Amino acid sequence: MPKTEGQQVGSLTLISGPMIAASGMLGVAMGEIVRVGKMGLMGEVIRIDGDTIFAQVFEDTQGMYLGEPVTPTGTLLSVELGPGLLSSIFDGIQRPLPILREQSGDFIDRGLTASALNRDKKWALRPKSRKARRSKAATSWRRARNQDVRTSRPRTAEHQGRD
Repeated sequence: MPKTEGQQVGSLTLISGPMIAASGMLGVAMGEIVRVGKMGLMGEVIRIDGDTIFAQVFEDTQGMYLGEPVTPTGTLLSVELGPGLLSSIFDGIQRPLPILREQSGDFIDRGLTASALNRDKKWALRPKSRKARRSKAATSWRRARNQDVRTSRPRTAEHQGRD
């Protein structure tokens, strides 16, 4: 198996609409995200058969060729949560559409990526507990004051009269 920067790279063996197959992918997990082809299109592993994986690609596969590289990312499909999320518009794989429009115009080019959250903007965060102050990714519980969006918690009959 060829490797780049410590990662194994498989080879595209089947393209059928949004479905692809790649061989040489031993060790890849179900649900893992892979980057497909020279454009690095995002796909999710939905079947494994020996060292061959089958993945659904989330963008148009037109123009791809057999033999192109397929690289596992080592991560599962997930979304990024944080302050500022409610003040943007995203596509189905959490790419911010206003930023992609700046990069490619009204029609989004395949393979474009952008961070879901603005990394340059500073947010005032206040941990809700001591445990949250030392927690790691995916376990952090914080409250942020968002000046751009007014938020409220959902109300149900069970919550009426409480606060």
